[in-house]
Amino acid sequence: MTNRKTSRDEALALLTALHDLARMNQASDVTTAARRLGWGIGRVYRVLGHLDDKGVADRDRCRLTMAGLALAVALRAAPAHASQAA
Repeated sequence: MTNRKTSRDEALALLTALHDLARMNQASDVTTAARRLGWGIGRVYRVLGHLDDKGVADRDRCRLTMAGLALAVALRAAPAHASQAA
């Protein structure tokens, strides 16, 4: 296993991809997430582990926790809200 640090961009990309898959009512697994993001499976496992450690994803099920779902929804709403305020 590598000690490479997970970037914020990687974490947000995987969080968003898992949210998209859930919204489309598609099963999510590491292979599906990797294909969707254009990443290798190892990279998905690493980032998924980081999200699991933070409590926003379930590594074993390759899906968001309730906290992760709330975060993903809030992140999607933030840009829309910011543009309305401008």
